[in-house]
Amino acid sequence: MKDQKMEEAVELFAEVMILGRNRITNEIPDNLLNQISPEQVELLDFLMKYGAMTSTEIQNRMLVGKSALSNRLKKMENNGYVKFVPSSEDQRVKYVEITDEGKKSHERHTRLVNEYVSDLLQDINEEEVEQFIQTFHKIRSILQKGGQQK
Repeated sequence: MKDQKMEEAVELFAEVMILGRNRITNEIPDNLLNQISPEQVELLDFLMKYGAMTSTEIQNRMLVGKSALSNRLKKMENNGYVKFVPSSEDQRVKYVEITDEGKKSHERHTRLVNEYVSDLLQDINEEEVEQFIQTFHKIRSILQKGGQQK
């Protein structure tokens, strides 16, 4: 019985993630979302949280292919969202850094998504939201430990 419930939870989690991403991408009526892909938004989120790093570090931490990341970064650089900054220790090493335009885009996108999701989920009560937050904190903690539960 427990295995069935866990399987249902995993399937539901994956389905909610896909449906949520699709609805947000397709339904927010704003030109910004047409200019930046969900993958680019994810990369902006990543750079906002962890700061500048090399494309190899990004590739390894985000588990994204080298050519996909390279194409994404090229588009983002052309749109002014990121820039490449040479390392002070080794000029061959370049760090990907979010620009002021990238920060503005990220902030605007985050605000629009938060407003949309808040409206979408307005029928969820405070207790359910608190339970959701606690559950996702626990899941994040497990994932940060590499899946090792204690």
